[in-house]
Amino acid sequence: EEVEEVEEPPSLEHQTKKRTSSQFMAANLGELSKVVDTLKAASAEVGRLETENVALREELAALKRAYTDLERQSAATSAQNQQAGAAQKEFLSELAQAHSERDTARNELTDLKAQSQSELQKLEKRVAEQQQQMQSSQNELTELRQRQQKVGDLLAQAKSALD
Repeated sequence: EEVEEVEEPPSLEHQTKKRTSSQFMAANLGELSKVVDTLKAASAEVGRLETENVALREELAALKRAYTDLERQSAATSAQNQQAGAAQKEFLSELAQAHSERDTARNELTDLKAQSQSELQKLEKRVAEQQQQMQSSQNELTELRQRQQKVGDLLAQAKSALD
């Protein structure tokens, strides 16, 4: 006789394993789906960060160019300031020289005024002395004329007495 094999219904343990395995696969699929979503979000974030990085690199390059321009301007300004400082120093030196020359000229003028005043006083004294001598000479001349007149009168009287 042939024995018919009868399939036995799956055992409870087998059913539990099958169910657990299905649940585990479903849970894994859920987790995998979450991981895929997270990876997609991370990939999008990486793309955004790469775009932001490119923009930041461009901004950094622009800032470097601006900094280089500022350094050039600063160097030019520094050179101009040095030139202006040298020009100012030269001007102040020339101004000090001009003040010194002015003071020297002022002192010379003061000396000349004092010397001129002294010379003028000497001349005035000489003029006064000469005027005094002239007055004395004038007085002597007047006195001599008066004497001459007297002598002339006396001669005329003597002549008239002799006649």
